[in-house]
Amino acid sequence: TEPGWDSLPHSFSLDKDGKIVQKGQLPAKNNNGGESPSSIAGGFAHLGKEVALGVGGMIIDPIRGAQKGGVQGFLNGIGSGLVGFVSRPSQGLATLVGSMDRVGRMLSPSVAHARLSRLALKGRFPDQLREELWSSGSGATLLRMDLGSRYFERKFKECMEMVEKAENSEFEQDQKIQHQARVYAEIVKDLGRTFPSHPLFIESSSSMPDNDRNKRDAVGVAQLRAVLSAFSRHRPDIGYCQCLNYIGAVLLLVCEPDRAFWIMAAIVEWVVPEGYFNETLVGAVTDTRVLLNLVGRKLPSVLKHLRKLDARLDAACLQWFVCLFVTVLPIHLTIRVWDLLLVDGCHVLFWVALAILYLRKNDILKCKNEGELFEVMTTLGANLDDEAKLMEAIRKFRIPRVTIRQLQAHELKALSEKMGNLKKKGE
Repeated sequence: TEPGWDSLPHSFSLDKDGKIVQKGQLPAKNNNGGESPSSIAGGFAHLGKEVALGVGGMIIDPIRGAQKGGVQGFLNGIGSGLVGFVSRPSQGLATLVGSMDRVGRMLSPSVAHARLSRLALKGRFPDQLREELWSSGSGATLLRMDLGSRYFERKFKECMEMVEKAENSEFEQDQKIQHQARVYAEIVKDLGRTFPSHPLFIESSSSMPDNDRNKRDAVGVAQLRAVLSAFSRHRPDIGYCQCLNYIGAVLLLVCEPDRAFWIMAAIVEWVVPEGYFNETLVGAVTDTRVLLNLVGRKLPSVLKHLRKLDARLDAACLQWFVCLFVTVLPIHLTIRVWDLLLVDGCHVLFWVALAILYLRKNDILKCKNEGELFEVMTTLGANLDDEAKLMEAIRKFRIPRVTIRQLQAHELKALSEKMGNLKKKGE
């Protein structure tokens, strides 16, 4: 189900010339010559490396201080409130918080992180800072520093060179090159299916002149192609997996292609468990089994009814996890969930899944057969549009991460044993 674009002030749109523009973007300088919130990261460079790494995690609401007086105005506008900074690994979190807040100097990393998580649950992050927030929260900032600022360009170029070589008979026996060409073909096939009604990804009109049509296509589709192609070379063990196109598309609504690539890489490597996007999807399958366990504990009547109808919740919810709810929730709620996910971690996915099932509990219990249940299950999240109600439900199911990690370890072991037994039978 495609998200409802009308429910969100789009981060990007197209002007009359087909050029990409960002809505709500503040000017680089204000009337007094101060820096805008979008350039705050540079203004903190003098505070040292730790602050430079974590500046993307700033939580400010409102941001009028920054608009009026640049960085200093931002600091003055905070007063005694907590300013959170996120970096991965999170060892420097308390130092970062303490750099900006007197109370923060007394906080341990775990307490500071808990405070930041509560802010993520209670309030909306300013749109102007979301790109920095996601970058720091996911660990993309550190990943980019480790691999180099030109890495994205190199990997995209590497992919395109391999695809070009694949067309040459000289390389038709080169398995590595031919495999990359097949991966690229899968990427291209999914580009036109990704949010086709959104202005950033809209397909060109057949009546439009070729030169104008190319400009329109180059805005979102070419950016998504570049991000996915570069990622396929960054992680050749994964290459491409359906749902990465939706994840990349949401990132491009918020970020430039370079940063979208780094955040995607960080999500795959650090945010979600290993095996979420490989051929077996073992990480995501494990998490659906964990969800089944949690539903039995928290929503027993739902699980009982599903079993009565002989319906498998774990199979129905696999896409929820692999797509990080992009194809499940309206886009404005997806972005809100991602704010929390990239601050707090992958256990947020379980909070959200339980919240959705809780909010649609009555609809599920009314189903009398598998057909009715299928119809409800395919529209569970799409019919939710109240952000406050969803966040309230998520807070209701804040299961500790240690509990979820224990369940993940248990289910992964059980799944591995099951797969091992099936393999032995096959032999």
